[in-house]
This record gives sequence, structure tokens and C-alpha cells, in this order.
Amino acid sequence: MPIRKKTPPPKTPAKRRAAARKAVVAQAIVKGAPLTHVARELGVSRSTVERDAQSEDVIHIVAQLVTRHTERIESLFQGALQVIEAAYEANRIVLDRLGNECNLGPDHYARLAGAKRFLELAGSGRPTPKPPDASQPRKGVTLAEFEELYHEYQQSQSTGKVQ
Repeated sequence: MPIRKKTPPPKTPAKRRAAARKAVVAQAIVKGAPLTHVARELGVSRSTVERDAQSEDVIHIVAQLVTRHTERIESLFQGALQVIEAAYEANRIVLDRLGNECNLGPDHYARLAGAKRFLELAGSGRPTPKPPDASQPRKGVTLAEFEELYHEYQQSQSTGKVQ
């Protein structure tokens, strides 16, 4: 990994303000704050904050902040996986009139919630798939079209005509 030289502080007031703004944007990214809120607080446009968020300086600051807490992040991730795993084994337990616990069997809502959280966790950081373009021709056939084709094929086989 190349050694990064320490950059001198900016000399002009505008560059100092931009450097300070980038530090605030980096902190907001780590905290998970919406960039529109950050732009409002800083009194700049959202596009300026988005441009700052994509700059090399901010990416480097965020990487340093995250690297400091790698062990903690890993332990939190392991804890989240354990909670999701426990949800897969959840049972619905209620109290009867006498105050005794009664196990009603698998709690499907808790298990489905665990599966949902796992899918969210597995898909985090990945881009959302784009919807199909309406201008592009559709590929494949629907079930109804397939059934129609299949019935035509059966009829042609029974009459001995192969198309």
C-alpha cells in the first residue's frame, strides 16, 4: 500500500471551509444521517454535499473512522446473526388462566421477521435491481402462453402433425 503524504492545511478561506464541510459530511455518513439534513445544517445545496460525499478526501476519512472500529463492527455483526438465528427457532408461548406457560409451537411471524432481516442484511451494500424497461421486448413466456403452446403441441401430437 502506498504511503500517503500528509497534506498541508488549505491556504485560502474557501478551501478551509470546504475541508471543514467535508469533515462534517464524513461524520454524517458514518452516523447514517441523510445528506439532505446535512446540506440544510451546513446551508449548502444537496448536490454540493453529494459531491463532497463522493470526494476522495471524504472516502478516506470514512475509511479511517470505520477502520478504528473494525472489531466492534465485527462483534455487532456476529450478534445480529445470532439474533436472526434465534428467530428461526422462536416458539409462541402464552400464559393460560392459571398463569402457566403454554407453548403453542413455532412462532411463524418471528421466524419470517428473522428471514426478512437476514435478507436485508445479506443485500445491504448492494445496488437495488432496476425494474424492467418497458421499451425492451419481453423475454420468455407467461404461464398462460406456455399452457396454450403446450395444448397446441398435444393436439398436434395426437393428430400426428408435427409443426
